[in-house]
Amino acid sequence: MKTLLLIGAITLSLISFGQTSVKIGGLEVKTKDSGNEKKMHLAEAEKACAALGKDWRLPTKEELNFLYENMDEIGGFTNDYYWSGTYFPPQDAWVQSFSRGAQYHQDGKYSDPNYVRAVRAF
Repeated sequence: MKTLLLIGAITLSLISFGQTSVKIGGLEVKTKDSGNEKKMHLAEAEKACAALGKDWRLPTKEELNFLYENMDEIGGFTNDYYWSGTYFPPQDAWVQSFSRGAQYHQDGKYSDPNYVRAVRAF
């Protein structure tokens, strides 16, 4: 019985240790930034999320703030800006600073690139 419990605990810790996403607040969130942890322009960010498979996407402005509020629990964030999938016409999207928490809209086509963290609902 002790051996069986030990094997179960080891298996559980291996599964947890190697996870690539976490579930929190109705979202499944990748534990690493998309695109090999490099900054991307908005169009690249959208493609990187879609390439992950069914239903992966950029978080909304509100979801991105939720990720910021829970970044220690989720892990893997850098103290820089992240894209949201909430758009500000004609070509801007909302971004959030993960060092200060501030949100603002940024030109999605011509501005500096930002980090990307994919989410999907579960």
